Amino acid sequence: MTVNIETGETEFAEDLAQHEQYEQEFLAYCADNPDVCSPGDVDAAEEELDL
Repeated sequence: MTVNIETGETEFAEDLAQHEQYEQEFLAYCADNPDVCSPGDVDAAEEELDL
């Protein structure tokens, strides 16, 4: 899962819980950098987490 769009930093999860943690990191990144993330990126991550 890419957690930083600008740097391309990607994390690889070993299980679902870890993947969900990386999704939360991505959402936090997008909240801090709304000019970088598109609304579709955020919507897709939130939908996967059922937020």
